[in-house]
Amino acid sequence: MQQTEITRRTNKRVMIASFMLILLAILGYVMELVRGTRDLSYVLLMSLSLLAPIGFSYIFYRHPKFIEAFKGIALYSFIVSWMIMLSFSPKVIQYVLIFPLLVIYVLYCDYKLIRNASILVFVYGIVKVVLNIRLYGMTDSFMM
Repeated sequence: MQQTEITRRTNKRVMIASFMLILLAILGYVMELVRGTRDLSYVLLMSLSLLAPIGFSYIFYRHPKFIEAFKGIALYSFIVSWMIMLSFSPKVIQYVLIFPLLVIYVLYCDYKLIRNASILVFVYGIVKVVLNIRLYGMTDSFMM
């Protein structure tokens, strides 16, 4: 089997797994709406910020010339989406939502991609924690 075909199959698996993760996240937002902890505009905004990367990635997934570049395009668009989610949520659980997504990209065996994405996620996580402490006074021991 050619490397291109292997990458194409991996891209398909990554798209399916990413889509399932996005649907689960949106379901979580809908459940918060039903419980009354979030309003409709927030749920719609977060859902759109989650659906945008999957739509963006799908465009590149369909074009044969982007078979190799797809993994980076998709991963970084999902990381931006995660950063948006993390920026607008005070919940600590948002920090761990990136790990299943990063694990999916291990399928590519591209350790440089995973390393760079992990560094980006780590730095943004630290920035968000510092902002939570400095700006919002979140010094609860649970938050730490």
